[in-house]
Amino acid sequence: MVASTLVGLHGALIDYVRRRLLEANPDVRRIAADVRLEAEKAIALLSRGLGDYAIRQPLPRRTRSSRPEERQPIGGST
Repeated sequence: MVASTLVGLHGALIDYVRRRLLEANPDVRRIAADVRLEAEKAIALLSRGLGDYAIRQPLPRRTRSSRPEERQPIGGST
């Protein structure tokens, strides 16, 4: 879902630039600034809904006894 959303955003920005370049006497610096602004606005909107998507929760801390190198061998200590 997230990947297709970002791909869609990318495509929309490409279409925006293409349309602007077809204008009479396009100002490429202005187009660059405008597309950057549009992209920032779109990402801000998406971040509200997708901002915490797939953020990993911290793994539970392991205790010392759960580490294989610190376990006592079967039959006592060596």
